[in-house]
Amino acid sequence: MSRRKYDPKLKADVIEAIIESGRSAAQVARDYDLAEHTVYSWTRAYKSKHDLAVIQPKNETLEQENARTKKRAG
Repeated sequence: MSRRKYDPKLKADVIEAIIESGRSAAQVARDYDLAEHTVYSWTRAYKSKHDLAVIQPKNETLEQENARTKKRAG
């Protein structure tokens, strides 16, 4: 049994739907009639390639630090 090949445009559309719209991978998988695991894999690969998995938590940490600083400043 061979692996199924997906069109790169489809992958890009799916990843964009997750990253840009904030919808869950599971919801997008249902919308595109794809296996959830496949969509999670594409998203994980994209994020690791583009370092989004690292950037987003750092951004959240910085936002929390900014909020604390604003509270202290009054």
